[in-house]
Amino acid sequence: MLRRLWPLATLYCGRLGTALVGILLLPWFSRLMGPQQFGVVAIILSTQSLLVALDLGLSIVLGRDLAGLAAGDLPLGRAMFAHAERTLLRLYAGLLVLALVASRFMAVPLAAPDLVAVAVLFGAVVHQNLGQVALLARQDYAWVGLNQLIGVLLRNAFTLACLSMLAPSLTVFVASQALGACVHALVTRWRLARRLPPAPAGAHPAFRA
Repeated sequence: MLRRLWPLATLYCGRLGTALVGILLLPWFSRLMGPQQFGVVAIILSTQSLLVALDLGLSIVLGRDLAGLAAGDLPLGRAMFAHAERTLLRLYAGLLVLALVASRFMAVPLAAPDLVAVAVLFGAVVHQNLGQVALLARQDYAWVGLNQLIGVLLRNAFTLACLSMLAPSLTVFVASQALGACVHALVTRWRLARRLPPAPAGAHPAFRA
């Protein structure tokens, strides 16, 4: 009984811990960066949470189809995830172009390099969530819970260290967050690659309608 409950308990604690980390670290960011810059940070963090839910439905479709794969069809799961990755890349590349064009005609509190870093941050966070959903579909509950908690904790600790040692600026914030999110996404992708066999050459993702 305990062996069955442990993965779910770990997943729940990871999700709860992630939320608590965000709440506890917000006052530190506010104190370091000041109210004006922190206002932009709050918008970035809120948008980040919103975009995780607005991923074109990829996480829902991918999770559903991966959960329904038989053991012999697991290589197709790798092809499905690769297809979702390409879709996300095109989406965020397009959003970045739109943001850079809009910044030429609108007052935006971020320079062009910062906008690039924000786009990378958003894309990496959504990609990492996609990997988490795929791992949940393969019932890797304990690893997902620990990965979520440790990843968020390390990313924000890294950001706080950079703000303290370099400069309490928006540029340092978005760059450190983007770097941390990319590392987190790569770790999640590495785990998923270990759980899903390589896809055969020419495999089609074959999402169900």
